[in-house]
Amino acid sequence: MIRISWVHPQVAERVRAALLRGRSSWSEAFAAALAGDDVMTGEPPTGVAAEAWPRLAEHVARAERVREVIAREGLPRAHERFSCSRHAVERAVLMEAPDVHAIIDEAASVRGVLACEIDELLAYGHFLSRLVELDCGSDPAGTVAAFERFVAAARALHASDASWPERLRVAEDGLASLYVRVGRGDDAELLFQRRFDEDATDVTVAISAARAFLEQGDVARAVSWLLRGRERATQAGRADLATRLGDKASALRARMS
Repeated sequence: MIRISWVHPQVAERVRAALLRGRSSWSEAFAAALAGDDVMTGEPPTGVAAEAWPRLAEHVARAERVREVIAREGLPRAHERFSCSRHAVERAVLMEAPDVHAIIDEAASVRGVLACEIDELLAYGHFLSRLVELDCGSDPAGTVAAFERFVAAARALHASDASWPERLRVAEDGLASLYVRVGRGDDAELLFQRRFDEDATDVTVAISAARAFLEQGDVARAVSWLLRGRERATQAGRADLATRLGDKASALRARMS
């Protein structure tokens, strides 16, 4: 089963208990809402901050409602109801259902999840990876455009989840690697460099950039990033890592001569 949520299981259990209190189904958590499809959240349970409660409750309730419809009415009915949802978590939950690939176009479903309004509690890594795996070979331009739209939306989000900045950085590194894969080396260089400049102590961006360029046969750029990584590691007092990166750069240079 794919991971679709960053909500800790124990927190999710408290949220589910609070939302279902006095109700017999997840549909009842929505049925009484004045707007029709809003979640009736009530008061947060013990241990959940009041300011985090509305988005947390909605994330969990929407996921559980989709699972409930799958269990009670079947996957085809759930697909009919939620495959075009404007909520990413509802589309994502459909994709974790057993046998779902028999009734969906996975590539289109992945693009749909990524095109929805950002849900900072949703785990997007799997969907970004699948986007590249499924679409890049047949539609590189469309894959890049979908990835770029997601990253732009993620950058614009004023997220409150503490893990979001790091998750955004990982997505940006993924986009830079995608640029390399589709032959947009200059765009990759610019994005990797921006990421590299964000943290004067970080070496991982240089290593990721070197690996991405090397996988596509751009040895010169791979060597350049290894050397930048070596310099950064030296400045950070990580002598062993600096040595390894330098040795790798030397070996690649030898291959080029």
